[in-house]
This record gives sequence, structure tokens and C-alpha cells, in this order.
Amino acid sequence: MRELLISSFQESQRMLHEASLHSRQRRSSASSSMHVSPFLRQMEPETLESSRAAELFQTTLHVLDNRGRQRYKRDVMAPGLLSQEDVELIAELSRCPPVTHPNICHQSHLNKYSSISGLCNNRQNPLRGVASTPLVRWLPAEYEDGGREPKGWNQGRLHNGFQLPPTGDSIKAARGCMPFFRSNAACAIHRGSDIRQALQRQQMNGITSFIDASTVYGHSPRLQSSLRDLSGLDGKLAVNDQFRDHTGRTYPPSVANLPSACRQGPHVERVECFRAGDSRLNEGLPLICLHTLWLREHNRIAEALKHINSHWSPETIYQETRKIVGALHQIITMRDYVPKIIGEESFEQYIGPYRGYDPTTDPSTSNVFATAAFRFGHGTISPILQRLNESFQMHEHFPHLRISSTFFSPWRIVKEGQYTVELKPTLRGAIGTPASTASANM
Repeated sequence: MRELLISSFQESQRMLHEASLHSRQRRSSASSSMHVSPFLRQMEPETLESSRAAELFQTTLHVLDNRGRQRYKRDVMAPGLLSQEDVELIAELSRCPPVTHPNICHQSHLNKYSSISGLCNNRQNPLRGVASTPLVRWLPAEYEDGGREPKGWNQGRLHNGFQLPPTGDSIKAARGCMPFFRSNAACAIHRGSDIRQALQRQQMNGITSFIDASTVYGHSPRLQSSLRDLSGLDGKLAVNDQFRDHTGRTYPPSVANLPSACRQGPHVERVECFRAGDSRLNEGLPLICLHTLWLREHNRIAEALKHINSHWSPETIYQETRKIVGALHQIITMRDYVPKIIGEESFEQYIGPYRGYDPTTDPSTSNVFATAAFRFGHGTISPILQRLNESFQMHEHFPHLRISSTFFSPWRIVKEGQYTVELKPTLRGAIGTPASTASANM
């Protein structure tokens, strides 16, 4: 079995390498023929590593299963043939994250502040709500092959008497459709887990499930460090070293890999993509404005705390400020946003006032919420971005824009034409303009 296991792992490595080359060629061809935007979402390195490990882990199990059926003429996943130790070895070879034992949460450096990944926020269940872990399921998955093929993958197969729209390698049968990739595999192995469940593909939640301002600070140690001003002694976040507004206020720092793919304005100095805890900040002007506000707010609070507590270390200032900003995110989300989305009555019935920490509650984001329910937010975005003056009328210098012309365009926030831009026109437009009602028809 061990020999079969290792050879299956090696075959899986080869298969995934060839699939990766084919996928890149196909995306390149689709982009050139369909004028697909080059601004694909960039996954954080640690998230990407975890996703690749999960793909290798799962593919190895499937190769092993197929080979076992041929050699042993039986189901390798049946009890007694493939042991828990075998599965853990495959996970180790694939470089899946090691199993986390609850005892890790007793380490002193994790006691006072929540970890950046969400690890040990729940001391009894350390992985609940943690970044790069599987989305939880409320109902069992229904794959066409029972393991990983989505419904509609096999042409000709009927579901409730009907054939589903084409998917997978049939993009030829749906010309004119834009390729869309959104779900990454997650390593779903832990001690005592069912082997058949480990064989089934689970989707990853790349960020934490908590309202913890991870959009500001990131969701991994590596990303968090890249966003901090570690050379200073005041616990602040790093800022852009090239641009400030006319009053001296800061912008987020530029991405590390230059030149970036962000669009550039005519006759203005080049403005690279910004960097923050969420890689989507460059997707639109309102997002850039919000990320800029939170960056400035962190540094403002950090400066105030440093003035009040001059004996605090930079690390203490940073962590205490992060606690405050995280609390602000929670207040805005639960007091000002969620009740307006689900209604005051539903909010009182299903959520209600905070009654204290409950360690039995699983905060993990569900698959059905991330995949279906939360997609409604896209339908609330207006196709026109309005920029308003102090009277909440069309701005004299910054007219309304089609949203397509605002994607990946941080230059519109820094300097547009002969005018130095502020965040205010875009923020007024976001505040003073009703959300799109397109979601009501979804």
C-alpha cells in the first residue's frame, strides 16, 4: 500500500503540472480572443500554497482509488485497507497544513490578542473560522461523481429529467461566456475524519470568518507583516511613499511587484495598484476610498495611543489599535448594515443583542452563504458611479463615471486631470446614491 500510495502521489504531481500548463494556455487564448480583463484576482501566497496542497492531496486520493480498484479489485477507501496514517501521510506529502491540536492555544503569545488568521479564537476548537480552511456545509455536497465533479459536468446526464447548461471543458459549447474561476480546494483532513469525506472536494474560505478588520490587516502572518511600518516605533501601518493628498494625508502603499497591472490616466504621473489586507481594494473607487480611510484611521488611533501611553511598545500600540478598529468594523456591520439588509424584525429574531461569548457557536462561514446568499451584494452596485460635491450635486470637476471605467484605476483617487482628487466626492456618491435594485430581480 505504501508503494502504491507514493507512486499515486508522484502521478498526481505530473497530472497537476500538465493541467496547470493547459489551464494557463486556455486562459491566455480566451483573454486574447474575448478581450478579457487582465486584472484577475491575485491570491495571497500562503492561500495559494494551501490551495495547491489541497488539489494535490485530493488528486492523489483519486489516483490511489482508481489504481486500487484495478490492483485489488475493491474499493481502496473501504474500512481496513487505507488507514488514517496513510491519509495523513498523503496530506504530509501534499504539504497540507498539519493537524492543529487544541493545546497550541495555551501558548502565552496567543492569549491576549486574536491571531491574524483567526487560529485559537475558539480555544476548544482552534480551527473554527480560520483562514484557508474549508467552508462549512449545512447539507451534504452533491457532486455528479460523488467526489468533485459539479452537476452538468457530464453531458447527456439528466437531473430531474433535464440536462443542465454546459460546464467544464465544454466552454466551446458556450461561446461568448467569460471564464469564471472562484472555488479553490481546501485541505479537509483532521484526525478522526472520515476517509470518504476527505476524498470529497471542499471549498476554501481564503480569509477569516470573523468580523476582525482583516480587510485592513490581512489574514496571514506574512501579509500582515507586509502591511506594517515595522521600521517605525509607533505601531502604524505602512503608507504610500510617493503620493499624498493636498493636505498631506496618506494613501495605501503600492504593491510589491512593479509595474502593476492597474490602469493609468492620460497625462498624469503613474499610480501603481495599492496594497491592503484584501487584494480586491483596487477593483473600484469606493473600495479604494474605504481602504484608505481605514489605513488613516489606524494610524490616527495609533498616534493617539502612543501619546497617551508613551511606555507602550510598537507591538502593543499596533495590537491595541487593531482591537479598536476591529470593534469599529463590528459596530458598523451589526448596527448599521445587517439590519438594513435583512430587516429590523429578522435581525431581532435571528441575531438580537449581544449576550456574551458562546464557545459552542461555530462562526465558520457556510458554503451556501458564500456561494449563493452573499452574491446578492453584487446586484446592489450601480452601473454608474456618482461623484458629488458638498451639496450632494454632480461635482463640478469630477463627473459621474461608468463603473467599467473605474476598475483598477487608483489614479482617479490620487490625481485626475489638472485637479488633485479627494476621497470625498466618491464617498458622497456612495452615501448619497441609493443602491441598485437589480438584486430585487435576481
